[in-house]
Amino acid sequence: MLREDSRRNWLCARVGLKRVLAGYLGTRPELIRFTVMAGGKPRLSNGPSFNLSHTGPLSLVAVSHQPVGIDVERRRTIPRALAIAQRVLGADDIAHLQALTGTARDDAFLHAWTGMEASQKCLGEGVFGRRIDTSRIGKQWFSPDPTHIAALAWEKPEATPVTQWLTFRS
Repeated sequence: MLREDSRRNWLCARVGLKRVLAGYLGTRPELIRFTVMAGGKPRLSNGPSFNLSHTGPLSLVAVSHQPVGIDVERRRTIPRALAIAQRVLGADDIAHLQALTGTARDDAFLHAWTGMEASQKCLGEGVFGRRIDTSRIGKQWFSPDPTHIAALAWEKPEATPVTQWLTFRS
């Protein structure tokens, strides 16, 4: 990473993740070791499922006993929202975006994007990986603060998770 602030944010996100996981595992953060699934998703060999997302200095961690994914994005203008949507989002999302303009389109795009990315991460696929069947994924959207939108996804939609929101900033 070329920029110092990006390097610091990346490092702080991972330190925060290890601190959170250490609390669940009853160990010290420096003893946490990850393995990597076929799709690139990190996991603990014997511990809860987890996922990390960060944008700038804001990081979110999801921890669960079932596969989980999380994504957060800073609210901003998305100049090529429709072009990006046509590459990665479904037909319903694209049609919805086409009916909107300005800030409404930007927020709708970020809502669809975070839901898609959290779902893909939940099952270990990347944004451009194999598309998953989202009917078997539960989702919840939220705003950790007024300048961000986020989505949480979990594998069993019938089992709504108990949530506790903790955010940390670098």
